[in-house]
Amino acid sequence: MDTRIENEDIVLNPDGNSDYVTDIEQAVQQVNLALKIPKESFVYDRKIGAFEESYNIYRDDIEKDIEAKVNECLLNTNVYADVEYVYRHVNVITIGLLINDGINFEHTEVVFYG
Repeated sequence: MDTRIENEDIVLNPDGNSDYVTDIEQAVQQVNLALKIPKESFVYDRKIGAFEESYNIYRDDIEKDIEAKVNECLLNTNVYADVEYVYRHVNVITIGLLINDGINFEHTEVVFYG
């Protein structure tokens, strides 16, 4: 169970406590945070992050590297991620991922703007 993060902030439920994500929703959040947040920069959990801030996500041969880095972030879980596609358009890269926890799966997209 993880604290729900939306729009770079902790989500509170109506009683003022942190809202939580579990199961496949938790895995999708973990993967999105790992890709979007530079390594060691998230104040709530310094272990989050797949890439150093200077890492070039726009390389032509990035697919396998993304998959390896994301799955490295998920090592101590029962979840894995497969890169389904990488679309490039000018200074935008969209990465489609299939997140699987052995029971459920979900597709998610992460978009980077250069």
